[in-house]
Amino acid sequence: MMNRKLPDNTPKLALIGCSDILPNGLENDLTEAGYSCLSFDFSLVKLLENSTEPLDAVIICLIDWDDDRLEACEKLLGGKVFTPDIPLVAVVNEKTMRKIPRQFEFDEIIITPYSRPEMEFRLGRIIYQFRQKVSRNIIEIDDISITLDSYEVRVKDRLLSLTLKEYELLKYLASNRGRVYTRESLLETIWGFDYYGGTRTVDVHIRRLRSKIGDFNEKYIKTVRGVGYTFRAARLPVA
Repeated sequence: MMNRKLPDNTPKLALIGCSDILPNGLENDLTEAGYSCLSFDFSLVKLLENSTEPLDAVIICLIDWDDDRLEACEKLLGGKVFTPDIPLVAVVNEKTMRKIPRQFEFDEIIITPYSRPEMEFRLGRIIYQFRQKVSRNIIEIDDISITLDSYEVRVKDRLLSLTLKEYELLKYLASNRGRVYTRESLLETIWGFDYYGGTRTVDVHIRRLRSKIGDFNEKYIKTVRGVGYTFRAARLPVA
């Protein structure tokens, strides 16, 4: 899964399904605005998963709406391609706006026909906002905010009272969204090799964490039966 990296020079974008729908237009506008663009069609979305390119944003063109685009959106929003630390921007028109499921939580929407100043403003703003989160050493997932420098966790701006182990467990899972960890590996990582308690310690702390963050339907921390736990990478609501 692709992780967030801050590029040194030219901001880099991945364009998905834009070359056929908006031939040259969008990519040219973005290039002239100072972005470096990598183009993929919908069948190649999987390639993004193993890409080593540090991206500032992913733009998906939804001027048409069909099963290929639906599948691509589900992969991107479902956290199967890259982490939520990279903004996902949808380019739509008035027709497709009515067809896209309301639960698809894109970070920004650009409506065609667009004006270049507005497009550049919207894209630049969302990239800036995501960069600020990274530079401030803050992990934000929906209503949860973890400030790493001050060891603070907030839910809807409400400061939580967590034990050190609860905090470390939450931070570790949230920092590695989408990755499944066994109870044994969590026990070794958070409590250390010298800890003599059993894996039930992990279950108890997960239960307490869920209670404190209000995660009663596994919106954030998902139990993987017979294995362990994972922090959901998805931007889609829990089914």
